[in-house]
Amino acid sequence: MLHVDFNIPANMPEEEAWETIRKALKRPLSKAERAEGERDFATCQQGFLAAMSSSTHVFMDAQVMRLAAAGNSDAEAAYQRIKRQVQWQMRTHFNRCYDEAFLAGKRMGGSDKRLEPNEREIIRRLANNEAEYALNMLLDIETGEYSMNIDNRLQLYANALSEVRWLGYLYADLSHNRYVRWTLSGDVGTSCVDCAYMAGKMGALAQNINRQVDPQRGPTKTQAKMLDAIAAHRDHQGGRWGTGVYRVQELVRMAIVPQSATLACTTNCHCTLQEARKPRKRAKHAEQKSPFKSLWPKAKTMDRRTTLPAERARLSELADRWELEHVGRGAEPHRRF
Repeated sequence: MLHVDFNIPANMPEEEAWETIRKALKRPLSKAERAEGERDFATCQQGFLAAMSSSTHVFMDAQVMRLAAAGNSDAEAAYQRIKRQVQWQMRTHFNRCYDEAFLAGKRMGGSDKRLEPNEREIIRRLANNEAEYALNMLLDIETGEYSMNIDNRLQLYANALSEVRWLGYLYADLSHNRYVRWTLSGDVGTSCVDCAYMAGKMGALAQNINRQVDPQRGPTKTQAKMLDAIAAHRDHQGGRWGTGVYRVQELVRMAIVPQSATLACTTNCHCTLQEARKPRKRAKHAEQKSPFKSLWPKAKTMDRRTTLPAERARLSELADRWELEHVGRGAEPHRRF
């Protein structure tokens, strides 16, 4: 007969102790197995970047040949075939790698279960949303209306996989008593206002901004706008306790994680999620039940372009339709179009 000993802290509430035992009996993955999930994600991200780079540079080469043979109908037809092929390849890269990233995140969160139907729907929405931005990048290459180096832009698409990874990490265990902490990376001065809000660090961010204000000229327009945003939202920062600790079920309803495109810093975000205990002090606020809205909203890339307005508008509309939202288990997948 197998004997198992459980060491339960004397101050742990009985309900939490029984939930911990139930989780242990389900055999969550070990630390070593969770670390494998991190390595799997790194491999997935590298492969995605290589695949996207290869497809994009094929398209860029085709664009050069098209311009060199301007007016040649055969050359134009060949270019259009390559364009359609690259568009298909990009959608394939997103669909395949987003599945892999979500599964790697689930392993990091302690689960090796296959994808549930609701998780597939979440991934589908994420992949389709981000693909619209990638197809807009092809239009930018075609028209020359862009300023960021294309290779740097591709790196941002690879960074966006971290959003998928963190969602997998959360959905790995949606137990009612699982908590995580939104943790900033490095100095709060490098944080965007959204991440400072999520982490409960807006006071430190305000102090950092005030130290940079010119005493003679006063705050710049950006500094003043940032300080106004902090003042307007400071009382509700950091979740229920104001410390950046969230119940996992609350965070998935908010549909926000580090590296999310919704954040002001988007995929330049360097925040992480860490397992946490429920704070002992009394909560200041009720849980949020609606999707997170950025405190520093910005226009989508395609909305800032002037060339090919009809195609840009179509991609922008599709991106809006595929925005991330929580899909509970047992819910019917969304089929809007």
